[in-house]
Amino acid sequence: MKKILVPTLLIALILSACATATETPLPTMEPVIVTSTLPPTETPLPTNTTAPTVEKIQPTPVPPIESLASNVSFANQVLPVLQTYCVECHGGIRTREGLNVTSYDALMAGSFNGAVIIPANANDSLTVQLIAAGEMPERGPAVSSAELQLIIDWINQGALNN
Repeated sequence: MKKILVPTLLIALILSACATATETPLPTMEPVIVTSTLPPTETPLPTNTTAPTVEKIQPTPVPPIESLASNVSFANQVLPVLQTYCVECHGGIRTREGLNVTSYDALMAGSFNGAVIIPANANDSLTVQLIAAGEMPERGPAVSSAELQLIIDWINQGALNN
């Protein structure tokens, strides 16, 4: 049941993201026929005046969007979540599917199935997909939505080792 639910949810999410809003048709306009023309106006000749000097203002640099949001720390925020929910099956003595979440390097090495974290792309990261679908963790309490959001933010910020 879970194996059917996850692809169905992902397809629905992708389709809803690709959907377009219906366009409102523009009102039809009646053609306008010009019956008279205005006489040309004379252009005033330039005068010898001195233009005031304008001080050039330097624009202030805008920080990138990622620096506006608080950066999520792998060591202080993400790793504790992984240790709480994942290390029993994916770390220490057991490493199911070849995935070890006990350190940044081990996590980024991925599993037998390949990468589980795609930096800057949480939607394509297998870890997020499985947690969001409720398939992980298989045992014990589920990851809270706030903890999942931390993982998503960390991945979207580039999945840095910080």
